[in-house]
This record gives sequence, structure tokens and C-alpha cells, in this order.
Amino acid sequence: IGRLGVVAEVGQDLADNLLEVLQFAMLHGEGDVGGVVVKDILNDVIDDDVDVRQSLAFLLSAAGLAVRTHDSAVAFLKALPTLQDGCIVTDIRMPEMDGLEATREIRRMTAGGRGQRIVAMTANAMNGDRERCLAAGMDDYLSKPVSQETMQRKAREWSRGGSI
Repeated sequence: IGRLGVVAEVGQDLADNLLEVLQFAMLHGEGDVGGVVVKDILNDVIDDDVDVRQSLAFLLSAAGLAVRTHDSAVAFLKALPTLQDGCIVTDIRMPEMDGLEATREIRRMTAGGRGQRIVAMTANAMNGDRERCLAAGMDDYLSKPVSQETMQRKAREWSRGGSI
């Protein structure tokens, strides 16, 4: 069993550093990190808001799921060819490329990519959003705010490939 340390530089947020260390540890297979049993299940979070990314990463990590975060759909799509399949939780409304366009591109790049579950998450839920998300190729839809219990339950369902 190895040890992990956290060092924060002056002006750097210790919480951000700790989250990065935990995410790094969780990405290295099964194990126990701070009392959380980590499974080799990967979730990608795409959101332009750093606070939302960190909150979702925390909620998913607390459920024992490994998490990678991306600050834009464009950044995620650039990395996609090198990433293993997992569940993708994406904001709908983002600059550069929205979640709907990103979903269509993911499905195109992965020839349908139905091994990857794509879940929409948005704060500005509008009538018809759910239907537009499903039509774009997403598998599920959640509106913010999402409770810890709901997020963890849904994440386990998505990761197991269960019905959504």
C-alpha cells in the first residue's frame, strides 16, 4: 500500500489539490482510498463551470466511482480517442460546443458508441430539453440541482449498464 501526499503552494486552493490527488488515486484501478472502495469504473464530467465539475467529481467519487473532468466538450472530444469507455455526464449549455452537438459527435466518432452512456445535466431545464437530449443520442437527463443520493444512485445504474 502506497501513500499519497498533498502539497499546496501559496495562493493555491488546498481543496482543489486534494481532489486532484484523490482523482489520481481513483484512476489507478480498484482499491481503498480514504475509506472509499474504488471500482475500475470511469466517469467523465464535462462542464465549463469549475465548481460544478468539482461538485460532480466529489459526488461520483463518494459513490466509489473514478472520475475524469473536462472543462469543455471540445477538450473532451480531443481526448476521446485515447479514453476508455465509461459514462459521460455533460452540461447542455456550454460555450464553443453544447452538449447536444458533443453527443452527436461522440456517437459519430464511436460508430454509435452505445457502450458509452451519455447523460445530460442542466440548470436551465426547459420544456422539451429531455426530448432534445434523447433525440441527440443521450441516454438520460437530470436537472440541477441534483441531490447526492440521486446522483450516486444514478451513477451506479449508469456504470452497471442498468436500465435508465
